Amino acid sequence: MKQAKTMRDYSINYLVYVYGYKDSEEYYRKTNLKYQISKISVPFLSWFTEDDPIVPISSVPFDEYQKNTNTVTIVTEQGGHLGFYSGTLLPKRVLKEPLMNFFNLVEILKENK
Repeated sequence: MKQAKTMRDYSINYLVYVYGYKDSEEYYRKTNLKYQISKISVPFLSWFTEDDPIVPISSVPFDEYQKNTNTVTIVTEQGGHLGFYSGTLLPKRVLKEPLMNFFNLVEILKENK
């Protein structure tokens, strides 16, 4: 792992073996987000940012999310990978409001079933 320079190196040299895949191709095929979204059967919030260095916005399968009525997707300009901060001088976390909106929506949908 110390020699890994990219996420792919990390996957090939670590994750493949930890999770029991025969090689990196099997790992990437079976863990590809595009093929997992259709299996989501409960309310699910996905949040992506345009500045995420780990999950580029161009790799997000938005069409698959739209097909699944159990998913809600948020895209923001900033937040990085699990950052979700706003402001430059005194940055603050911006998780609370979107998360509360999502949970409120789930409750409203549950009541209207």
